[in-house]
Amino acid sequence: MQSAIVAFAFSVLLFFASSAALALEQPPQVLGFGHLTLLMLAMLQAVTGFLVTTGASPLAERHWITTVGCATASIAASVVTVVAAMKLANAVRLEVTPEGAALVLFIVLFGGVVLLVQHAYNAVGLEPDKSKRSQDR
Repeated sequence: MQSAIVAFAFSVLLFFASSAALALEQPPQVLGFGHLTLLMLAMLQAVTGFLVTTGASPLAERHWITTVGCATASIAASVVTVVAAMKLANAVRLEVTPEGAALVLFIVLFGGVVLLVQHAYNAVGLEPDKSKRSQDR
């Protein structure tokens, strides 16, 4: 269930980033801020998807075949999601000013970083020390 929520959240973030990148239209041969942000968000999605699918045990136990398989699946899912988000953003144009598009890109990138940090924290298996809090009371 957690992986489905993460995939949905990144899909929504990628759609808004794609729409904002299209609103900041640069000449086709120039890679602008919107497209670079979209690329960074796709990399965040790939890393987060990798952490969600593998967890900490294959890395700790050095199961490299499992690790490489999960990394490949995560990258492939990110590519498919970016292509789908760009197609949808081209079909459903959101009217936004260039300043609003830049703000959307910053918010979307921040949301991607938050998702990555949260799932990296969960994948490593760190949990708040509940025994320490109960002793304080």
